[in-house]
Formats: sequence, C-alpha cells, structure tokens
Amino acid sequence: MKKVVSLIIVIFTFFILSINCIAQPPPIPCIIWATTGNNGRISPSGEIELQPGANQTFQIIPNSGYKVANVLVDNVSKGAITSYTFSSVSSGSFHTIHATFEPIQVQPPESVYITATAGENGKITPSGSVEVPYGENKTFVVTPDTGYRILDVLVNGKSVGAVNQYSFRNVVTNQTIHAPLKLSIYYNCICKWKW
Repeated sequence: MKKVVSLIIVIFTFFILSINCIAQPPPIPCIIWATTGNNGRISPSGEIELQPGANQTFQIIPNSGYKVANVLVDNVSKGAITSYTFSSVSSGSFHTIHATFEPIQVQPPESVYITATAGENGKITPSGSVEVPYGENKTFVVTPDTGYRILDVLVNGKSVGAVNQYSFRNVVTNQTIHAPLKLSIYYNCICKWKW
C-alpha cells in the first residue's frame, strides 16, 4: 500500500511540474532596429536583440562638420539628442530609433579687414588696417606725390595695373592692397633740364 501511495505522489508531482513547464514558455526577446541618415552613425546599429527587462543605450555620432538634426524613437521626435536609452524593454516588443544629420552653419564674422599700404612719396586712402563690414564693398584711392607716379597696384600680391583707384566687392575675407610708387621719368628729366 505504501508503495502505491508513493508511486501516486511521484506521478502527481511529475504531472504538476510538467504543467508548470508548459504554462511558462521561455521569454520572447525585444527587437530594436537602429538606423541613421547620411553624414553620421549610431552605435550600436542594425538589429539589436534584448532580453525582457534589459536596458540599451544608443550613441548618435555626427560626422565632422555636421550635427544631429533629429532623432525619432518609434516615429516620435526626441529632438537633436546625442544619446537615447531604452529602459526595461518588454517581452516581444519591437522598437525603432532613427537619427538624421545636418551641416553646421558657420556664422560669418561681423567685419573683415583690408590692409592698405603705399610706397614712399605717396599715399593710399584709406590706409592701414581698414575694417569693412562683412560682404560690403570698399574703394581705395592711390595718390602719388608731385613728380611721382604709380608703378603698380598689388591686390593680395597680384598686379591689377597702375591704377589710381581700386574697389573690393563683396568682401568676405581679409585682403591686402599695396601701391609702390616711383619717380616720374618726365619729371626727372624736367628737373635735370632746369638744373
């Protein structure tokens, strides 16, 4: 009789354990799909599989010269963030994260400078380090002393001829202008003749 009872208990216990195993299937993992547009990356990327209850942080990294424009999590905008964490993900859930990037807009300076110089025996107006509002124009006038003439005018080291006036247009970078002068041959001859 005791053997029969023991056998029944063993069979019943096995039956209960079998039911519990059937009633508790293994957890279904969570899937996160991480993607980006051009000019940057997300880490980790692609299809990420997580166990239920786990956390996962993503880093959004723009290329040089670019910044994060927007991050969509499950098609909902999270703004221009550089990281995002999924916390305590649910069994069998599916999520997406997608980042886009845009160029960094460089603010132009308020002013640029033109360095204006002339040789001896004359002047350039205005002269020195001349401040010019960004994108504006600026005109310079070269005036030789009596008996001298303009030999050449150099703009950023390149000849623009023996002009007595030169205008910079749409100035967006620092520039230079230099006017070398020399004694006029005609005036020199007159002086010698008078002497």
